[in-house]
Amino acid sequence: MDDELLRIPPPIHTEDPASPPPASILLDSYGYLSCRVNGTTAEGFTRGGESVLVTFWAATHPWFGDLPTALYSEDDLVLLRLPIRRQDDRLHADYFVHQAGTNNNPPSLKLLPPIPRGVSFSDREIVLLRCRDQDTFYFALLHTSLKVWWLQQRK
Repeated sequence: MDDELLRIPPPIHTEDPASPPPASILLDSYGYLSCRVNGTTAEGFTRGGESVLVTFWAATHPWFGDLPTALYSEDDLVLLRLPIRRQDDRLHADYFVHQAGTNNNPPSLKLLPPIPRGVSFSDREIVLLRCRDQDTFYFALLHTSLKVWWLQQRK
């Protein structure tokens, strides 16, 4: 069985029986393993005769394009990307820093300023740099210049 499938929990959404069905639906590209059923649940059987149930769930709006991604961690900080449209669309994503709580302070979640247009980066180029005072951190994009140097050496 696909290990990736097992790590993705199904979304939990409250149902309002009085609300009308949505005018349109976008399908998530992932499946989930769950014992939840509703009126869309259908049963089928594998070639080996094992029962399979398939259920569709409408997500409450706004529904994010995919699951949040933990991009980097440093001490008690975790940098998260929350995609709004698609997982690979960094332009339409919010970035947050989660800071673990202490005995004196509760955990916090800080929204970072938007990434400027025209700035491109990969997930491996993002870091958090903690200042010595431990209350301040920087969100940094570290670009390598090795590729440029290598191309110049080939000329």
